[in-house]
Amino acid sequence: MLTRARAVTGWAMAVAVAACSPQNRIFVNGSGGAGGAGSSSTTSSSSTSSSSSGIPACVPESDAALCTALGKSCEQVSGTDNCGTLRMADCGTCTAPEACVSNVCQAPVCADLTFGTTGTPIASVDVAAGTQNIVAAVTPTGSAMLILRGTPCGPTYTAFIADATTPGSLTYTVAKFTGPVGLDINNEEQQTLTADGLTIIATNPAGTAFVASSRSAAGMTDFGAPSGSDYANLTAGTGETLFGPAISADGLAFYYTVKGGTGPDGGAVTPIYESVRASISDPFPAGTLMPAPVTDYYYVTAVSSDRMALFVQQGFSMSVLTRTSVTQPFVNPNAPAAPPILPGFRTAPVAGCKTLVGTCNGGCSNESICTYPAM
Repeated sequence: MLTRARAVTGWAMAVAVAACSPQNRIFVNGSGGAGGAGSSSTTSSSSTSSSSSGIPACVPESDAALCTALGKSCEQVSGTDNCGTLRMADCGTCTAPEACVSNVCQAPVCADLTFGTTGTPIASVDVAAGTQNIVAAVTPTGSAMLILRGTPCGPTYTAFIADATTPGSLTYTVAKFTGPVGLDINNEEQQTLTADGLTIIATNPAGTAFVASSRSAAGMTDFGAPSGSDYANLTAGTGETLFGPAISADGLAFYYTVKGGTGPDGGAVTPIYESVRASISDPFPAGTLMPAPVTDYYYVTAVSSDRMALFVQQGFSMSVLTRTSVTQPFVNPNAPAAPPILPGFRTAPVAGCKTLVGTCNGGCSNESICTYPAM
């Protein structure tokens, strides 16, 4: 039997028809077997039609068959079918509690949201009593951490970058650094890290735009001149400032809060926005105001690596909102009861939600960075 390569593209890709040589096609002959180009077998009118040249026409497989061949089980994908045609196929929906992750029904990364309530300080990043020790950002694998330290409740802090000594160890080598001009690394909750731990995304000192600064490798502190090209469409209006950035592990989704002013939501002073781009080579488009219940919270501290769980903070309380597809809004999974409550604050999941990293020991004075294991 002839074989064929299958190609899968993302949700937004336009459907095109691929030119295909007869050698890449599978035809069904009259006896139900597979035949190549030039087969002299007589074809059944119920399964094939003939072209004017007498060569049997290919019968496209069903969406379900194409989805199975592509290894996909939910939502729409585009791929090359048995006739060599690149087309869109509807692969259906998932049944809860599974979620559609990369077009495959599977358990979400943060399927279990039960964690120990007693935080254990991370010894390698903890500091002496009387110092505020802030986890400004942590990567999804725990490979790197951005830390701010200073006298309790600031007003300004000194920045440190912490890199894991070995993957998954949550033990770190910590280095102090001076951020480049134009990058705010001296105020709370103005920064985040990309998944590889090499780029800081933060507001500019005025808080009116986001910029990014990268270093050459883990273990280095050579953060370069900031660039705002990826975030040029995410700007503050008159009387507004930007706050609380968070970026997804795949670099496609970006969350942030707008403080002050009235905003397009009609008066909320701290609306949360989401901006989603098709590719990491594209700039983020203008943000979209997120619907309730996200609007009940102050800012996003993190999003799970599969983008199915959103970690949100209000005051010093952490909650989690979930969804079953990136095409759906986040909801309270416990509705009408309160959503899952997490320990600590500034909390983010690491190692596939097996551990939380967040602030413990109260606010300002004696603040530590702690881990909370999954139960």
